[in-house]
Amino acid sequence: MGKKFLGHGLRWGLVGALVLAQLLFWWFENAAQRGITFTPPAQPIAWTDVPQGGVNLPGLHLEQPDVVERTFALIEDAGIRWARVQFPWEDIEIHGRGDFRDYRHDYNGDGQVNADDAISAWDKYDQLVERAAAHNVQLIVRLDRPPEWARQQLPLEPHQVAQREVDPGWTGPPDNLDDYGAYVRAVVGRYRGQVRFFQIWNEPNYGHEWSWADPDPAAFVALLKVGYTQAKAANPDAVILFPSLTPADGLDWQAMSDLEFLEQVYAHGGGQYFDIFSAQLYGLGQPPDENRYVRPLYNDKGQLRRDLLLSRPLDSRTDVTRAVLLREIMERNGDSNKAMWISEFGWNSHIGPHPFGLPVTEEQKAAYIVGLMQRARREWPWMGVMNVWFFRAGAGFNPADPTVDFQLVTNDWQPLPAYSALKAYLSAPPVVGPGVYTPAHPAIIQNADGWTLHFWGTAADIGSASAVTLDGQPAQAPLSGLPLAEHTLQGHGAPPAAVTISRANRWSWLWTSAPFALLLALLVALRYALLPPRSTTRSP
Repeated sequence: MGKKFLGHGLRWGLVGALVLAQLLFWWFENAAQRGITFTPPAQPIAWTDVPQGGVNLPGLHLEQPDVVERTFALIEDAGIRWARVQFPWEDIEIHGRGDFRDYRHDYNGDGQVNADDAISAWDKYDQLVERAAAHNVQLIVRLDRPPEWARQQLPLEPHQVAQREVDPGWTGPPDNLDDYGAYVRAVVGRYRGQVRFFQIWNEPNYGHEWSWADPDPAAFVALLKVGYTQAKAANPDAVILFPSLTPADGLDWQAMSDLEFLEQVYAHGGGQYFDIFSAQLYGLGQPPDENRYVRPLYNDKGQLRRDLLLSRPLDSRTDVTRAVLLREIMERNGDSNKAMWISEFGWNSHIGPHPFGLPVTEEQKAAYIVGLMQRARREWPWMGVMNVWFFRAGAGFNPADPTVDFQLVTNDWQPLPAYSALKAYLSAPPVVGPGVYTPAHPAIIQNADGWTLHFWGTAADIGSASAVTLDGQPAQAPLSGLPLAEHTLQGHGAPPAAVTISRANRWSWLWTSAPFALLLALLVALRYALLPPRSTTRSP
């Protein structure tokens, strides 16, 4: 009898072992290759052939002209070609629709604050646009933060009211979308020919940006549609960016899962109302080559959160590969031809506990920022601009706030290691991975003698190009079977219409066949486990 049940137990033990093997295989397969591009798309993806380096400039519109000038000068010196800035609606159309004056302060010095103090609300933004252009920096302008007059109808559930009372920086959607459309049209029209890139809203899946109401993808799509159509009406050449979402798992009321939110945006038709997708890619202490999609949940001291082991045993909210999960949603919804830009990424070097993941040193922060940009070039041909969060903590920042330690340059203008590392990286030739590269791409470096491309891969299709060298040696097509490493391709004359880089997936047979083999073994084991124990009793 004991042997009979022992044998039956062994069958179920085998089933359990095969289930565990399936889970482990899934885990390691994800870590080994999920999100890595091996075979590039047939055509280049628009807005990926751009300089990669960008930076956020929060609060720059609050600074004096000398600070604005010095900021853009340092950005240009580092080789950074993009800056994401705020043009807050509440600071442009302050007192009412169509009123672009600012009379919030005693500007004329008569001791009173009234309409006699009016100055143009546009002046500071005109200055930002002019100084950016003077330093060869393109702006990505955020269009959000309605003024109080446009945002009167607030959610009144007690927990929502309480949250607004303790969150002085909250914002939310306007009562009338036509008011928002008029503001978008005014900004885009004013800077036509000077600024092309505009982001409609910011983090709409997060209560902080949605009046602490429940995030509403359908309502957001309506807002996105108005912003997109009015921007295009003001300037048909305007390029509209989707607002980056707060990475969230949806397990608390403050934010909706970014993955679920994006799925619903597509379900409500929102895919037609942006030209470039944007995302956040914070490392939260992880190294830039991290490729796990879930991990243990730690507190701000790097300790396992034992108090949440039942409600949130794994942290799936944020890591450096979050962009891959968002990209998969884009591709499932037919948007594989659109680029993804990173609106915010970075690491925090604050000494002591903080809410931004495990602590890193200034040197680690520098290495991680560059490392993630290198990884994006090697693995994600759909990635374009990557904007570091952020350049410098100036006006509006509390020096004691740990947020300050994301910065590249200190408040007294001392460059940190991350600034120097970023400058060195951007001054070196780009090294790209699998993808299709035209002469317009910054990776194809042209000079009087010919052209050069540095790539990471195992094959290069150079089309009809001839007289090329590979790693300093004469070479002829097809250029394949190369070791997976950095290679240098050089040619004389004009570059080919396109160079296609690919990467062999040498273990593809394993990743393809092993799941089926494990599944088959599991089914067989289940079949035998479900059979009743064989009787060993003999008839008399």
